[in-house]
Amino acid sequence: MRSNHFFVLLRHAEAHKNVLNQHGGKGSALSSKGVQDAHGIGQFFRIQNLNVQTVIAIDKPQCHETAKIICQEIGCTQVEVAPLSTFSLGILDGLSENDVRQRYEVLARLLDQWRSGFAEAHELRAIPGATDPSWYFSQGEAFLTGVKPHLANHDVVLIATRSVLVVLTNILLGRNPSVGGGYREVPWPNGSYATFANGIDGEFQLIQERTNVPYFS
Repeated sequence: MRSNHFFVLLRHAEAHKNVLNQHGGKGSALSSKGVQDAHGIGQFFRIQNLNVQTVIAIDKPQCHETAKIICQEIGCTQVEVAPLSTFSLGILDGLSENDVRQRYEVLARLLDQWRSGFAEAHELRAIPGATDPSWYFSQGEAFLTGVKPHLANHDVVLIATRSVLVVLTNILLGRNPSVGGGYREVPWPNGSYATFANGIDGEFQLIQERTNVPYFS
């Protein structure tokens, strides 16, 4: 028996909103490719012998659908809703990338810098109506505190949107939202994941990632 348990962060499979390149918004169902990919991810997790009793999903359609498919494949029957909302981009929420570029040229450049890893989270305060990054960071910390009791007995899979995974990744890697604190974008592709081990001391350690991004190295 393992002395620690795994916390797997997984971005939901491809959704229709991803095909349309929409920012944030209410979410959408998975595309046909997304459904197929979700089954493949679940089958991969099954052969990894994860001891998952509960899959946690962010309250978005694409996360719930991915979670249900994962549960079918690994034999987990329970999906819990994570008490953590996604990061709102304020006036940009729900718009396509083309709409943002046509209507908000300056903010489009800021998003380009953010997506490329050259802007820190505190700079997103320039977007009218956007979630405050420091507040969001504290919500992420509270969520991780709530996950730890689950990890005392079994592995946990969290299926989330990119914004949720970005804040949790930054917390787990020791970044913070202050100026110079390194809280930056992590470009999670659909269906990518990272596995952290929860040690006896309660600290998380990255043991595997399949995001194909250099942020984790």
